[in-house]
Amino acid sequence: MRPTLRRATRLTLFTLTIVVIAAAAMACTQQVRDSDALPSRGVVVPPPDKSVFLRASFDDDPSSYLGRFLPDNLQPNEVDENQAVSTRCGEFITMKEVNASGTYDEYYNSSTAAGGSVGVAGVASASAGGGQTSTVRVRYELTKKMQAKITDQAAFERCCKEAGCPSFIVGEFFKGTGSVFQAVGAQAGFSGEGISPSGVTGELDFKDEVAWKRQSNFTDVYFAFRKQRVGLGDANGGGADDCAWVNSIPTDLDGTYFVGISVPAATESTARNLAVTDARQQAIRYLGESITTSTRLNTSAMEGILSDNTTLTAAAGGIANYVKDKKWCAAEKLDTPEGAKYVARVLAYFPKADQAEAEKVVATSLLTTLKQSGKLTPEIEKGLKPVAEGKK
Repeated sequence: MRPTLRRATRLTLFTLTIVVIAAAAMACTQQVRDSDALPSRGVVVPPPDKSVFLRASFDDDPSSYLGRFLPDNLQPNEVDENQAVSTRCGEFITMKEVNASGTYDEYYNSSTAAGGSVGVAGVASASAGGGQTSTVRVRYELTKKMQAKITDQAAFERCCKEAGCPSFIVGEFFKGTGSVFQAVGAQAGFSGEGISPSGVTGELDFKDEVAWKRQSNFTDVYFAFRKQRVGLGDANGGGADDCAWVNSIPTDLDGTYFVGISVPAATESTARNLAVTDARQQAIRYLGESITTSTRLNTSAMEGILSDNTTLTAAAGGIANYVKDKKWCAAEKLDTPEGAKYVARVLAYFPKADQAEAEKVVATSLLTTLKQSGKLTPEIEKGLKPVAEGKK
């Protein structure tokens, strides 16, 4: 071969080699970038219950914090029990500890201190109409509640008028056993369960199209608290408002309020229906606790009944006449990889005067649904039948 031809051939091969290496480098770089982007790409974390917060420290006696006032200027991701302060008006607040039951899988707010205490660094953030909120997922079995009770409402209000009390108190603590999860990416970014993107290790779980990493477990401790408004204020109004009641559920001597929050839905109408259903399902669990306490029905049996979504939904439909919507937030629009979705929030009210009748309706619905599905046991029938007949 002539020298000129040999030089041309070598030059061509050298050029091709450079092109191949460059293309491979670009592909590798793109692969790393795609992998690194997975934990945050397209993540839409469902909104948390804005009145419930993870504690900064889990323990078995949080009574010293119960009834303390929370400063009004705190953002949701700044709230934990250590921010609460005592005032002289606390003398009108006493403590009540009650047994509770149920298995739950919910989204809670978490302050920086609370997130750090359970190993959640850089907790998942989601837009919630006014800033960043730190959202964690908590899956737990509830065993007890510690509740604040005002002993003299008139004296308490007079005291607060003179002292200028903040609007919210630490109103309730939850005790149980469970796990805390942190969002690490969209479910679509994972090729299969247990397959993690770059930098993500540990046990993974999927819910609401989000991949969650288990960060910690807790056993038989008070792990969360509910922030409650001191007075009812204007919660009885109708229509959309500034939604202050979402941040702290109002209290009332003659009934119970529930805040229903929908999962992201394709239309506003669907989101509103889901929000109402969520509020009614909370009312069903509330009535379930009451039925369990007043009958010989085993707590675990009731938990099993209400953990079945079909049974719970049927019962929720039965008490539609008792749990009424009082206020609505304007639907929140979310931009997701699947297109626009909406989240609705509703304040619903259940009057104590209707509790006995509502328990009859719930017990009847549970008996019917369980019988149709072949899950009605003699023990459950023995516990629910007197309630359905109004003889408990």
